[in-house]
Amino acid sequence: MLNHRWQSPSRGRYDWSRAPRKEMPVLNTSSAAIATGAVAGGLALLVSLANLALPPYGQALLEVCASIYPGYEAQATAGGVVLVTAYAAVDGVFIGFTLAWLYNRLTR
Repeated sequence: MLNHRWQSPSRGRYDWSRAPRKEMPVLNTSSAAIATGAVAGGLALLVSLANLALPPYGQALLEVCASIYPGYEAQATAGGVVLVTAYAAVDGVFIGFTLAWLYNRLTR
């Protein structure tokens, strides 16, 4: 006896060509942007604060950030913490929005 109408009578395997089609979920672009911005900014904040407390920690990552973000120098200062956090949060917003938008466009 078949459990589903798209189940093949032989060997109990599914015949996916006859399976009901479901709509792909749509991502909310603004929520994705806010979430990735918060995560990216939070991680940059944690690494830069750890570098402020323990100077060798995260130095390589902060030097990479210094090569990407104009005006930021990988030095353990309070202004540097604020600047790298803001840059990373804005980057995260743009990346999250772009990825959610691309997902929504490609899954139509």
